[in-house]
Amino acid sequence: MSTMEENDYGSVTLPQPEDIPEQARDQASGAYILMFAGLYIPLPFSEIVTSLVYYFYLRTRSQFLAFHTYQAFITQIPISILNTGLVVWVIINAVNWFSKVNIDGVTSFTGPVFWIYFWFVIAYNIVYIILSLIAYKKAIKGNLFYMPVIGGIAYEKFFGPNAVTFVKKEKKETNQPPKGY
Repeated sequence: MSTMEENDYGSVTLPQPEDIPEQARDQASGAYILMFAGLYIPLPFSEIVTSLVYYFYLRTRSQFLAFHTYQAFITQIPISILNTGLVVWVIINAVNWFSKVNIDGVTSFTGPVFWIYFWFVIAYNIVYIILSLIAYKKAIKGNLFYMPVIGGIAYEKFFGPNAVTFVKKEKKETNQPPKGY
């Protein structure tokens, strides 16, 4: 909708909260709620798919929406991979345990590698939920929030020197007689 604007010092002018419509704020904050999609659709990587669809649906409406939906989508990838890895590991170990198959003690439920990974994934999920809730609150207020590492990537993509622009071509409609007259 807008082109990249620079201030007198050559830096990018970011959208200000008062300039962002309420609907755009709601849509941007909704991108962070998609993290819970997997709770209702128990399919691996369902959060990634829903975030990707949401991003492609809203990305051309404004830089604010594109930034938040892209950031939410990118942050969904590592958390989904870690969670899926843990679920697969638990299922494999449970099947082996119930079938009394002798597996090594290092990667089974009793091994230290499993518990290190388990607690790492739990801690990562807690941090991710906290950051997503902060991003949700910031987006609903019309502010940008930069997730660690990924926020910089999203900023560069939508507000950096080579940022995607959002210039809508105005279609000038003119009345024309029907063909053949």
